[in-house]
Amino acid sequence: MDVTTLKKGTFAIMKHQPVPIFSTHRFSKLMEDYVAEKPELSTLYSRPHKPESFSPQIAERSKVQVDRSTLVEVLHDQYSSLDIEKRYPRVFEHIEELKDASTYTVVTGHQLCLFTGPLYFIYKIVNTIRLAEELSDREKVKVVPVFWMASEDHDFEEINHMWYGDLKYQWNRTSGNAVGRLHTDGIDHVIDELEHSVGKSKPVSEFIDLLRRCYRSGQTLSDATRELATELFAEKGLIVLDADDARLKRQMVDIFSRELTDTESAEMMSQTSKILSEEYFTQVTPRDINLFYLNNEQRYRLTFTGDEVSTVDGPYSWSRDQVKQELRDHPERFSPNVVLRPVYQEVILPNLAYIGGGGELAYWLQLKGVFEHYQVPFPILRLRNSAGFIRRKFIHKMDKLDLTVSDISEKVFEQKRDHFRKELKLDGEMKVLKSQSDLLFSQMEALANRIDPSLHGTASAYNARQKHLIDNFEKKILRAQQRREGEVTRMFDEVHGEAFPSGGLQERRDNYITLLERFGDGVLDLLFDELDPFAHDFSWFTE
Repeated sequence: MDVTTLKKGTFAIMKHQPVPIFSTHRFSKLMEDYVAEKPELSTLYSRPHKPESFSPQIAERSKVQVDRSTLVEVLHDQYSSLDIEKRYPRVFEHIEELKDASTYTVVTGHQLCLFTGPLYFIYKIVNTIRLAEELSDREKVKVVPVFWMASEDHDFEEINHMWYGDLKYQWNRTSGNAVGRLHTDGIDHVIDELEHSVGKSKPVSEFIDLLRRCYRSGQTLSDATRELATELFAEKGLIVLDADDARLKRQMVDIFSRELTDTESAEMMSQTSKILSEEYFTQVTPRDINLFYLNNEQRYRLTFTGDEVSTVDGPYSWSRDQVKQELRDHPERFSPNVVLRPVYQEVILPNLAYIGGGGELAYWLQLKGVFEHYQVPFPILRLRNSAGFIRRKFIHKMDKLDLTVSDISEKVFEQKRDHFRKELKLDGEMKVLKSQSDLLFSQMEALANRIDPSLHGTASAYNARQKHLIDNFEKKILRAQQRREGEVTRMFDEVHGEAFPSGGLQERRDNYITLLERFGDGVLDLLFDELDPFAHDFSWFTE
């Protein structure tokens, strides 16, 4: 196993111990087979994520024109309040470089989670920046990292909270609108509550102050998320894009118009979904119209009602010609769902790759037919890096239990069982008992065959019952030992609670503030130095 010892920022000595990502047993078979390039999935994407795929991807992308001037204009407008030319010169530089036809992007995206939300928000961006840097060096072209804000999502309940340990901090308000348009009124109270609970170290206090600045009164949630992500990643030149803009959506008028006429996307998607459903699963189900309608208060799903297009549970209805005119006049009122959002992304950006989690890539693998139908290049898909952090006191417990970072991915009850079996040296004794049981059965079987063969079934039943009794006896011995060794049992539970809180990956619940509190402000440097954008590893960082 590759183990790297590091010292970063305010960190103590840290070790980076990568393990195969699927050894954690927290990813789907679909992702495992995708990363392994199983032939059965090859028709669902254009090129696998590996270094040699990017030269042909660049060649394909270079033939597709992107409205770069509009993209740069929109980005400068969205950053206008931040004075990026002076405050964040690397971001300004990257935006300007997008004017050049030889500049490309690598993209990740996420919901506008409160205060960055779960850690994979951070990991996705780090992975995107690292891949952009690596490709710029390898391919001798400029590649810039882009974070696509899911500003048009209306699932407010999914993003209105964050976790700090077992405490949930929630922004309470009503909303059915695109979340990026919401104003941040009331979030200051959530920050106050959080500040009372977290530690008082300098990195944590500075992060709390940053939250107050970014989520200040008068900001939209998109504004706040852009400023927060920019503050965290400005030195790397991360570009944060809000695609909820009429100028950008105008480039999708033709595709949206076709979507409002027939069910092309759903038909194309059904073919690729069929391949997945035979052995795996389908992440999303296409609609007859894969668009929403936005007003200033609500995001309504669109559907066909006879010859008309209408809003589901909404007040609007149009003829086919009327809705197309509405689209031409007000493209900002039409919002793509999960099926067309990726197409929208690839139309407006000169993009090479998309980095996402397992759930995201699962639905991207349903979309290649839709991309081909609309003649939009399909990006290379990268399963994002994942990581876990273990504090020193838990490493000491692991040492006492003779556990490695590879071991802790296994089920905790199996580890306890194996530990106590080994400690009691039960394996040899239980083998003797079972061997004696087998010998006894052989003698009973021989006797039954000699006296009355019909008794063979009775002998088999007695043997099965006896084996069952021995198995139960072994379990009772193990449970008795566990009761005697309660401290050891608790150590197992504590180690697993640290590595996999609530049984899942840390990144699905813990917030960035948790890493700052536990490990200091060098955590981002550590991630940038150690996460390999081409390796499919799970990175354990241990004190």
